[in-house]
Amino acid sequence: MRRLVLFDLDNTLVDRLDAFRRWAREFVAERDLGEGAFEWMMRLDEDGAVPREVFFRRVRERFSLRESVEELWGGYRAGMPRVVEAGSWGTIR
Repeated sequence: MRRLVLFDLDNTLVDRLDAFRRWAREFVAERDLGEGAFEWMMRLDEDGAVPREVFFRRVRERFSLRESVEELWGGYRAGMPRVVEAGSWGTIR
């Protein structure tokens, strides 16, 4: 069996920003983080440029979350595939 790995470094296969917005809205709502939390997280993300460990450490500190950075990151990894919409897949060129 052949294995294939695809790397989407420029959002041509999946709209990462759209998926991240969906994930962040759910994250903020589930934890009732309040007004401005979503916008703050979007700025912090810098379109995915901030390493996830740094991102979740700052989120944890800002909102005094009980979960560890590793737990937050694990929830993100588990939740992102679910929020990617089928329509956001691009075409391979």
